[in-house]
Amino acid sequence: MGQVDRVSVVIPTHNRFGILSWALREIKHQSLDFGLFEVIVVDDCSSDGTLEKLSVIETPYKLTVIGLDKNSGPATSRNRGAEKATGTILLFMGDDCIPHRHMFWRHYYSHSVRHGEFSIQGYTEWHSSVIDEFALFLTNASGLQ
Repeated sequence: MGQVDRVSVVIPTHNRFGILSWALREIKHQSLDFGLFEVIVVDDCSSDGTLEKLSVIETPYKLTVIGLDKNSGPATSRNRGAEKATGTILLFMGDDCIPHRHMFWRHYYSHSVRHGEFSIQGYTEWHSSVIDEFALFLTNASGLQ
């Protein structure tokens, strides 16, 4: 069995508070115990009030919000979140991802039963409210990326 203490979920965002707040609300339905994961949102210098709105959100799980002073792109945001992570597992999630209720548990469990370093990429099922021509082009409506 691998040594796992907690999952650190890193979510980069930029000017997308609406869909991000939906994702954060859905995270409270995760089947993994709230003490076994943390969520780190890195705001990439949004100009729509995302950082201010995030500062007043209350969640039943640990939520850390980091604001970048300069727009630097999602890779920099992910790296900054990873630097602040306290868990032994990093789970990178998009701000437009509405997670399945067992998503965090599946990552936790998979890392608990395997040895060594590996990554997990899962199936993405697109919610009807976020499907556009580009999403259809990327996935051919199958969810596979």
